[in-house]
Amino acid sequence: VGLMRIPLDRTGRIPDVEHQTLHEVLLTAEENWQLYPVHSVDADNVCACPRGAACTDPGKHPTTPHGFNDASSDPERIAELFVRWPGGNMGLKTGRASGTVILDVDPRDGGMETLGRLRAEHGNLPPARLHASGGGGFHYVLGYPEGVKELPSRIIGPGVEVKADGAGVVLPPSIHASGGRYEVLINAPLAPLPSWVADLVRELRVLPGGAEQPTESRFKLPEHMYETESPRNRTLFDYGCSLRAHGWDHAAILTEL
Repeated sequence: VGLMRIPLDRTGRIPDVEHQTLHEVLLTAEENWQLYPVHSVDADNVCACPRGAACTDPGKHPTTPHGFNDASSDPERIAELFVRWPGGNMGLKTGRASGTVILDVDPRDGGMETLGRLRAEHGNLPPARLHASGGGGFHYVLGYPEGVKELPSRIIGPGVEVKADGAGVVLPPSIHASGGRYEVLINAPLAPLPSWVADLVRELRVLPGGAEQPTESRFKLPEHMYETESPRNRTLFDYGCSLRAHGWDHAAILTEL
């Protein structure tokens, strides 16, 4: 499907795609970010995916068959994705491919306190592009470090997660399950990721109780899990068991899952 052959409705919107106009999607694509369509939520905050009210991740998971691995930075391919697998929200595949690292801060889980402690220990973050997540959290959008082949995605403290390779985030102006809208609070050029953040992601950290979290778990979640409930629950159970075997405490496992 060529870009100029994508049919639009009278408002200039991609047919059957809520909230996202073709202009908004392609404007974001100018950042050379890898984008993909994400299921939105309806007026009752119910996910638009086939699971509806039973969805455990409303408004956040991709519509495409291979999740964020279907993401593209090519405008024609992005338009094709949004037409073939319509989604009212927009996602960014983080990591080296997009040149982005997201510092995801959730105040509900103590993220602001954790961020304050990290700043006191390591120094302030550089002036950065900042998004509101729609649910009360914040996304610091930073540049992928030069000369690094791979930077894993990890939780580095309560309420603070680094999303780099192997992860994705929802972008403005998507709608959160709470009804809030993702917004750009500070529209600034990407600042480089501080070296101390990359170091924290790579090193072992001590969890409450004295156990150590390794840099790798022997069990990894697949990039895409099918919507059937039993296999999904089994996958999450096995993953949780693996984390526990590697010394994660119950609170940290619940946060990860």
